[in-house]
Formats: sequence, structure tokens, C-alpha cells
Amino acid sequence: MIEIIALIISFLPPVILYFWLRGLKKEDPEYKKNCRKLLIGGVLCTGLVVLFSLTMNILWNVAGFDRFGALAKAAFSDFILASMSEELMKFFIARKTIRKKISEVSYSDCIAFVAIVGIGFGLAESLVYFFSTNWIQILVRGLFIMHASFGMLMGHFIARNLQTGRRSYMAAAIILPWFLHGMYDFSLADEFGALNDNLVFVPFIILLITVIIGIRSVLKLRKAKKNNELYEPLVQEIK
Repeated sequence: MIEIIALIISFLPPVILYFWLRGLKKEDPEYKKNCRKLLIGGVLCTGLVVLFSLTMNILWNVAGFDRFGALAKAAFSDFILASMSEELMKFFIARKTIRKKISEVSYSDCIAFVAIVGIGFGLAESLVYFFSTNWIQILVRGLFIMHASFGMLMGHFIARNLQTGRRSYMAAAIILPWFLHGMYDFSLADEFGALNDNLVFVPFIILLITVIIGIRSVLKLRKAKKNNELYEPLVQEIK
């Protein structure tokens, strides 16, 4: 029963955030349509994540990398099977919508669009965790909306790429969320904690960083709305 209550509570923050992001442009039906499609896309991309993870796992086994030990296996599982597959799929889904709207997409759109994909994926993932982990993990992943924060970070650098045309920003859009996500998952592994007792603080540090990213992103969006900057287009093409 406690797991069911935790699951319901974990759904509230991402759902509230989704409707807030969707309501940034209340008068724009096309924007709201895109938000709805991206939410569904985030949910459905779980299938692509599973396919990518299965493929990489087969390659790992075929290559015989298990000989490198449990720590390497945990790092591969968390950085490649989990975080890389999830962040790449979220990136491609959001980027597809951004490219379609390239002549009118704004900085706020980039942040909101990728965050919403993350929300959709996070909601689907919460159902998986309901059957595979404890209520504490369910609450933490839901209440802190980590996938949305990773999406906001990714959206920021996608927007910077549009503004400047610099490829390094597009690389950062993938690498930074991937590293934070992977490091958080890896820091929870028993093999990682066994390296040093002080490493117990690592997941809390990453969680704090993620929360700061989310709060700063929301404040930027609120400021953009207040200053009527939600529609200012980023005119350069994605590099």
C-alpha cells in the first residue's frame, strides 16, 4: 500500500510542472499541441530506450567485457544502458520538434520542450520503479523531477547552439545531462560506494545540482514570460 501512495505522490510534481510549462503560452494552440505530443513522445520513447539498452548489453557480452569486473559492469549499466540511452532518446525526440519549428522556436521553447519529454519519460519510468524498487526511490525520483531538470539543462544548450551556431553547445546538450544522470545512478551502486565511505555524499551532491538547475530554469522561464520574451525566435539553424 505504501508503494501505491508513494507512486501517486511522485506523479504530482511532474504533472504540475507539465501543466505549468504547457500554460506558458495559453493563447497558442500550436504550442500546446506540441507540448502534448512531446509528453506522449517521452512516454513512448521508453521502447526505444529498451531497444538501445538491449543492443548495447548484447555487444558488451559478445565483447567479453565482463572480465573487467563488477565495478566496470556497474559503470556500463548506469552510464550506457541507463543514462546514455535515456538522454539520447529524449534529445532526438525534442530536437525533431525543434527542427520543425526552427524559424520560430524560442529559448523558452527549447527548455520547455525537452523538459516535457523528460516528464513523459519520468512518468513511465516511475511505473517501472514501482515494480522494481522501494518507496523511497519512487518518491525521490518523482518529487525531484530529475528527468525534467536534465531536460531543462539540455534545452538550454540546444538554445545556445541555435543562438551562436557553435557545435560545442550541442555537444554539451548531450554530454552534461548524460554525465550527471549517469553519475547519479552510478553513485547509488554498491560497487561505487565500496570504493570509499566518503562517496556516500556523491548522490546528494548531484541531486542538489539537479534541483538548482531545475529551479534556475523555472525562474528563467518566469522572467521570460514577465518580460514578454516567450516568442523571441532563435533564427539560426541547428548545427
